[in-house]
Order: sequence, then structure tokens, then C-alpha cells
Amino acid sequence: MFARETHFVNGFLNQYGPDFYKSLKDTNLPLRTPRKKNGKIPRPPNSFILFRQYVSDYAKKRGLTFEYENEQIVLKSSQAYLGKVSSCLWVNLPIDTRLIFKQMSETVKYFHELNYPEYRYSPNRQAHIFKAGRKFKKSKPVKVVSEETIPQTNILTQQNFNHLNQPMTPINDQYLGADYSILTEYTFTAPSQSLHPHYFNMINNLINESEFFKLF
Repeated sequence: MFARETHFVNGFLNQYGPDFYKSLKDTNLPLRTPRKKNGKIPRPPNSFILFRQYVSDYAKKRGLTFEYENEQIVLKSSQAYLGKVSSCLWVNLPIDTRLIFKQMSETVKYFHELNYPEYRYSPNRQAHIFKAGRKFKKSKPVKVVSEETIPQTNILTQQNFNHLNQPMTPINDQYLGADYSILTEYTFTAPSQSLHPHYFNMINNLINESEFFKLF
């Protein structure tokens, strides 16, 4: 809890005196059986819910309020703080006192089954439905690059092949012993049509115009 909430909760807890704990051990505590609301059968309360009802009754009878930093809260009118205070009180209850509310909840459940034999627990999860599914990242739009936006390159140019116009001399590879005469049997083909038009035209022109490929 935040510091502000802690101040309010502790302020309310300090107002639950010995008379409150003494009243909880009274064997004649009235039973609270749930009633229909808008034609709907309510769920039978458990031991903590029954205890919280008595915490609320005590706050109402004593008019418990607490003020902090110019803010005043009436406990019986604040369900949020009423739940926090009830939880703290419940945790610190002696075991024998908890058993009293446990027995009360069993008794209420018994009468609930007698009054509403057709009752079936069916939680309403309409507000908590989450569709579990695989998450897919949105694909980024493909950027279409036009021929005009492609920078000119000097890698595949006629000038790069000028030095190859000189007569070729045999190469003696002392490490691999390669026979470069097989190159004369290789036939260079036109570039693939799958290339970008810019590069397709560039390579095709170089093949047709360069003396390099005519050497083979």
C-alpha cells in the first residue's frame, strides 16, 4: 500500500478496540443468509465475507472516521478501505475466532442449499474475457526503389575492362596446378531476367561491348 493508504488503514485499525474482539466470540451472533437480488440467486458467503459484514457493522455503529492531510474518510462508506481493514483484522484473528466464522459459513451454506436447491455456481466472466492468440508483428511496407534512385556504380564499367584488352599470357599456378585452358570452352550467357532492370541492362551491355568476353 502507498503511504497515504497505510495511514488511513492503521488509523481505522486502531479504532477496533477490545469490545469488537469480545463481540466476535459471542455464540449468539446472528446469521446472515443471502437474499435474491433482481431475481438472481446470490452466492453463499464464505467465512471471510461473514467476518467483513461484522467489521462493517461495527464501523457503522461507532461511526468510524479518520482524517489525514485534510481528507476525511468514513469507513462504512468506503468499500476499498473496508476491504483492506477487514483483511488486516482477519489475518490477526486467533484461530478459535476464525473457526467460529467457519462454522457460521457452513451453516449458512446448508440453509442456502435448502432455500435454493436449483442453485449452481456460474461466475460471470463477461468483463474478463481475453482472447488468447498468437501475436503477429505488423509487416513493414516494402519500399519500391525506382531506377532513377539507384546510385550509379563504377564497379561494372567499360573502363574496368580496358586493362583486360591486352593479350592474355599463360598462368603457371605452382600451388593448384590449374589448367586455365578450360576457360576457352566456357560460354558466357546473358544475365538473368530476374535482375533489377538497371543492373540487367548494365551487365548485358558490358557483355556485348567489352573485348574481355571476346578473348574466350
